[in-house]
Amino acid sequence: MKKKFDAVRMVREIRDRRHEQTKKMTRVQLLEFYRSKSALMHARRSKVAVG
Repeated sequence: MKKKFDAVRMVREIRDRRHEQTKKMTRVQLLEFYRSKSALMHARRSKVAVG
């Protein structure tokens, strides 16, 4: 049976992309990066919940 969705592969791809984006960042830059990503997700969630 062929899988339509491979969660393990998806997680690894996301992890690898995130590593490439952040590997040269300082701790301060990492904190800002994750805070900005968090703010975007909260905004999207609010928009979806209202709309």
